[in-house]
Amino acid sequence: MATTHVYPSIGQYQRALRYPQIAFKNLDPILVAGKPVETAPNSQDLWKSSGGWACVFKYETFSPKKLWAVRCFLRSTSDYANHYRKVSIRLPNIPCSSYFLEFRFLDKGIRVDGNIYPTVKMEWAEGKDLRDFIQDNLNNKNKLDLLAQAWVKLSKDLADAGIAHGDLHPENIIVDDNSGVNLKFIDYDGLYFAADGNGINDEIKGVLDYQHPLRTKLQKQCLQIDYFPQLVIYLSIVAIAENPHLWQAYNMDNTEGLLFSVADLEKPDSSQVFHVLSQLSTDVARLADEVKKICKLTDFSKIPSLDDVLKIVTPTPIDVTDLFTDPQKNKQGGATSGASQSVDATSLIIRSKPIKKGSATSGSSKPIDATSLITGSQQNANQNSQSQSVISTQGTQKINTSQTSLTQQTQKGSYPILVKTIAVVSTVIATTLGGFCYYQYQQINQVKQQIEKIRLDKKLLPPKGNKPSLSVELQNMMNVVQGKESFLYHDIEQLVSRIESQKSDFEKDINNWQSRVNKLEGEKGSLQEERDRLQSKVNEFEKETYINFCNKTSKDEISAALVYWDGKGLRSRGWWNVKRGKCQEVNLEQNYRGTLYVHGSYKRDESNWGSGKYSFCVDIIDKFDIANSDKASCSGGSLKQVTMSEFAVSPGTNNWDFNDKDSTGTSF
Repeated sequence: MATTHVYPSIGQYQRALRYPQIAFKNLDPILVAGKPVETAPNSQDLWKSSGGWACVFKYETFSPKKLWAVRCFLRSTSDYANHYRKVSIRLPNIPCSSYFLEFRFLDKGIRVDGNIYPTVKMEWAEGKDLRDFIQDNLNNKNKLDLLAQAWVKLSKDLADAGIAHGDLHPENIIVDDNSGVNLKFIDYDGLYFAADGNGINDEIKGVLDYQHPLRTKLQKQCLQIDYFPQLVIYLSIVAIAENPHLWQAYNMDNTEGLLFSVADLEKPDSSQVFHVLSQLSTDVARLADEVKKICKLTDFSKIPSLDDVLKIVTPTPIDVTDLFTDPQKNKQGGATSGASQSVDATSLIIRSKPIKKGSATSGSSKPIDATSLITGSQQNANQNSQSQSVISTQGTQKINTSQTSLTQQTQKGSYPILVKTIAVVSTVIATTLGGFCYYQYQQINQVKQQIEKIRLDKKLLPPKGNKPSLSVELQNMMNVVQGKESFLYHDIEQLVSRIESQKSDFEKDINNWQSRVNKLEGEKGSLQEERDRLQSKVNEFEKETYINFCNKTSKDEISAALVYWDGKGLRSRGWWNVKRGKCQEVNLEQNYRGTLYVHGSYKRDESNWGSGKYSFCVDIIDKFDIANSDKASCSGGSLKQVTMSEFAVSPGTNNWDFNDKDSTGTSF
């Protein structure tokens, strides 16, 4: 059983923070020159928040110009120091570090009433917590949809990296939508790394309105501790996005949960919330049903991830262009068989005029409908064997390959979506005009037959051996139809009218696409800003870390040593000789962010600086470089175990001053 330690009260921490030059002297070189943020100018009250384990103060520093969250412990278990030390070292190096804030655990972090206590110094998270973000965007479905997508990606990234937060609820999730929707975690008390196996006690159970009923009985941490709250939060987001009235209906301004309470999760069959969600869209209802089943699991290790659940409940989307370019995909028994799928293309329907009875193609004539080309639904085709434009075969429309060459190029997505759309529309128009031209060909044949009949009646036969030229034949045809009611003329007139109407629709579509292109151009600028921001972070990670040892003691010369994590263990190195009033810069020759340990010595053992509870092996006579110095055998010759002071560093120059004593009389 872990031992619980008691720490100062919130009031004691607040009084100490009023005097940062004392509270952080020789403990943190950045915080000592800053100040706590007040709730209002010249207020006696500091900005703070508190929970069961710790309180957090908002703190401002000037070099660098930055806001921090200084987390001070109210109580903790005996393992907290090891936990935070491990988290401080690992977080900067994990694949999904973008979800976490700059973070340092300081074993000697703050001085309160003469005693030194640990703290966590964390970058201040800009944005709103998840609950406030949802409330502010209740009527902005697009924002909530983006939030849901970001949440799915975050959940998968954490699982892939083998990390669980351990205490997922809205107050621990910060949303920043200045450039897209970005998520950050705060509060790392329950952070779990799968690399640690199943030996870590599950002491922080989280807010129960988000936890599986079995969580309260769980003994050891595992990746599954995040799976269920990820599901609950995602289901809440998509349901509220679809029906914002749920927020007021379940009084979420005054509850800790999002839609769900402990009672809903423990007894899902009698839960009103699950019943209401079952009445929403198919996707939400399916997801709610899966969560309902998961609530009843009796084996915690069987809880599926959000990504796995979505693969079950979310159908595969249809790519409309694939249906044009690869008709085999839409055959019965193919990739999309068994699902009722349709595409609204009614704006592309063009109908040709039925042929009069008695003509060469009289019979049941059906209009050409572009919708049938997209959905592959069965049509009653024209029975004339000469018509080759559109042939209906067992529910799949086959299009003449000579008319679809543009569309076929888009099969693998080699063109932008605008070009794909133009290719699709062109195919429909080409197919329709093909059918129309065949129909007009039949009309011309009828006219030719009438001309032949007139010639025979009036004995207007051409001279033997002389066939009339094409122009003469056409002129004769025009003479026949001139002054009479020409169905050919009217059909052409109607076609022109329909084309003019379609032209207006196409112009609207082009304007809509242009608007979308303009929007994408704008997003391109945002992406460039994000790229620059990420490049800045890359540059930060490429910096090397320097330690600047300064001798501000009364001794003529002191020797400095340090210990740092080299990727495999704690390595000790020394000595660097620093004369009084001077400084000596040491390059760690790597991008190092985290905790290291410092020791100073006068004449190699006469006077020492570096009091602490961690011991490391050094050589008190010669220069040394010792791997795993906290575990190395340190006996014989000039090897000796010495204690060292902790020092939090980051890429760039970090200053460490050796002084005789601090203001409390503690030697360093």
